[in-house]
Amino acid sequence: MKDRDKKNVFPRSEVNMMLRQQSEGYLKIIESLEDAYHESEMRLRQVIDLVPHPIHAKDRDGRYILANKAFSDQYRLTPDLLIGKNAADLIPEASALQNELREDREVIDRRETKLISETVFESPDGRKRYFRLSKVPFYFQGKVAVLSVAIDITDQKAAETTLQLAHDKLEHRVAERTRALSDLNELLAAKTRGLEAMNTTLRVLLQKREKDRTDIEENVLHTVKDLVQPYLVGLRNTSTNARQKAYIEAVEATLDQLASSFARELKSRHFQLTPSELRIANLIKNGKTTKEIAMMSGLSIKTVEFHRENIRSKLGIKNKKRNLRTYILSLP
Repeated sequence: MKDRDKKNVFPRSEVNMMLRQQSEGYLKIIESLEDAYHESEMRLRQVIDLVPHPIHAKDRDGRYILANKAFSDQYRLTPDLLIGKNAADLIPEASALQNELREDREVIDRRETKLISETVFESPDGRKRYFRLSKVPFYFQGKVAVLSVAIDITDQKAAETTLQLAHDKLEHRVAERTRALSDLNELLAAKTRGLEAMNTTLRVLLQKREKDRTDIEENVLHTVKDLVQPYLVGLRNTSTNARQKAYIEAVEATLDQLASSFARELKSRHFQLTPSELRIANLIKNGKTTKEIAMMSGLSIKTVEFHRENIRSKLGIKNKKRNLRTYILSLP
């Protein structure tokens, strides 16, 4: 039994050699894995450095485990110098640091992506840039970390601000123009009301003037009919002289004209007849002949004919086959 056990025991030197060979094999495998990891890490670094947007990753403790060139350039560092630093090294403001770490832990704990529509980054030289930030869960060395990708929206925000200012300016101008138009409309409305009031006043004055004219005509007519004509009738009935009767009839006819617009129309509207022409035209209208007119007026027949021609000329019927009395009677 003891002899069989001795046959299965390897010499110590052989065992050590076997262990050494296994260790060397494991080391080669580890070295190969490390080389593959470093090569993969280098490739990842090359890829993310080509991205123009800032990219970085932090673990739960706020330590930077990954950063591309665009992100490290913001702090005037290289990616190698930035990796390993803590968020507190780059974010000096306490409230901003607490907010950053709180958001990172929410993403890690909930395994959910978080989108931040706008965040402000102030560079060491004091310049502000605006970013739209996406934070996603990121597995690193078997643990959950947070990967952040920031897209610069500074130019977009500036364009939006410029557009908003232009919009506000346009709205202000439209409001000013609207107020100006409103004031102008109010002014026009006030002037319109003033003109309407003036027109109303003028209508009232014209109506009063027309009424006054009517009252005067009625008073004249009343005076002529009630006070003057009775005396003329008495004179005509008691007079035996033909010439006196003709005068009385002429006076009666003239007084009748006071109740109408005939004399006024001939004088003011129709060609401005002289007083003599107006008196003769009135006698013609009453049917008096040239001889009768000459006798009543104390004029010669030629003088009456001369006035008749002037009247025809001023009335626009000279050298026309129109009866003068008929034409005068047709006047309004």
